[in-house]
Amino acid sequence: MSQFSGYYEKQGPNQYRSEFKIPVFPDFYKDKEKEIIKEDLFDKNAQEWAKAIQRVSRTQMRRFFNEVKRIAKMAETYDWEKVLPHVKLMKSKMVYTISRARDNKTENYYNALKTFIEKGIEKVNSKKDYENFVLFLEAIYGFYYPDAPK
Repeated sequence: MSQFSGYYEKQGPNQYRSEFKIPVFPDFYKDKEKEIIKEDLFDKNAQEWAKAIQRVSRTQMRRFFNEVKRIAKMAETYDWEKVLPHVKLMKSKMVYTISRARDNKTENYYNALKTFIEKGIEKVNSKKDYENFVLFLEAIYGFYYPDAPK
């Protein structure tokens, strides 16, 4: 079976039904007060999310990735209070883009990406949170890219 074998459940001889699972969005921190990042965030959690979005087109992933990085650059220059509205706006921009891109074959994967964006943006309340969101996305993108659709 393929790398996605965890997403299928055997029903009978040689029959499988889709059991697509969207991962739970993890907390960034093991200890939020000390800003200690969870050790699994950039490995196990990133791999789970990469599998969940594996059939999202490279173009759509690059579009999302570029927007996240653009806002990260903005956060280096401006006060966080001026950047946060742009972070929250990214949610609606990406949901719109995703709704136009998906089809029946990839709907589960795009729904996973939509969930990732919505839940991820909800967890961003500070500049440090956003930096961790960006790092998490970079880790996911690294696991996603080698097997992504061309």
